[in-house]
Amino acid sequence: MTEVAYEWNNIDVTAFLSLRDDIRQTLDDVAGSEEIVKRLEKDFLLPKEAIEFKRSIGLECGQSILFYGLPGVGKTFLAFALANSYKKFYGDVAIVDINCGALRENYVGKTEANIEAAFAFTEQFQRCVVILDGFDAIGYDRFKDGTDPVTHRTITLIREIQTFAHSDSHLLLATVGNPADLDENLPYRFSHRIMISPLSLPGIQKRLKREIGSICDSDVNLMDLALALQEKGFTNYDLRLFVNTLKTALFEEVMRGVKIDKLNPLIVERILREAKSNVRKTDVDALEAYNNQRNY
Repeated sequence: MTEVAYEWNNIDVTAFLSLRDDIRQTLDDVAGSEEIVKRLEKDFLLPKEAIEFKRSIGLECGQSILFYGLPGVGKTFLAFALANSYKKFYGDVAIVDINCGALRENYVGKTEANIEAAFAFTEQFQRCVVILDGFDAIGYDRFKDGTDPVTHRTITLIREIQTFAHSDSHLLLATVGNPADLDENLPYRFSHRIMISPLSLPGIQKRLKREIGSICDSDVNLMDLALALQEKGFTNYDLRLFVNTLKTALFEEVMRGVKIDKLNPLIVERILREAKSNVRKTDVDALEAYNNQRNY
């Protein structure tokens, strides 16, 4: 990450944002969401001529995405992958990572000032990607718990989002578990709202082959293993934990002097029996209710 030195109205923005030049993943590294990747490449990695033609025929050039989905499905990974692909495609692009939770303050007007300062910081860049990970920390529904009386927070967010994302040289990416947790006026302000689903069966199989294919013996059926993990409702995060557990088990067997160099079905079956998804049923039900209520 690049060190930031910037003040706006005596607000030090280093408290809640950073310039990211350390992102390694791109859209090529996203497995199991091929259709979404194709859509992102088609809509956001456009040649200059295509952007100019789009503008000339009156099509909206605003670029903003609200990624949503269950915990662990890969929303953050995808947002950073798109940001880095965008940078590689267009060249000189600043990636600004805003810590939404750090924007919030208890003093009246301070949160709004922080939001304005964060977006004012981006004005120095000709082309910029802003990432608002965990957007519900700042975009939460003010009427849900009664702790946030009528303020200008939502109005400030709407104004800054629309102003920033209206430029065809900027890209705004936000992530949230369930848009129903946001102020109802906010989801509509994004030009795209994309739900990230748990990995498909081919996606899980592809990840398993890439991650552990070389360390499994021929008796381990990766297709059957992928099917079992899908039935357990595994997300990207769950799968990463499962793969790391398998690799750790193999390492421990070798360190104990067991003469094996690959995972056998007994080890895999034992770990599979103990493996559980971290997704709560309440989260699944809440997201399903949201999707049934609003057709985005």
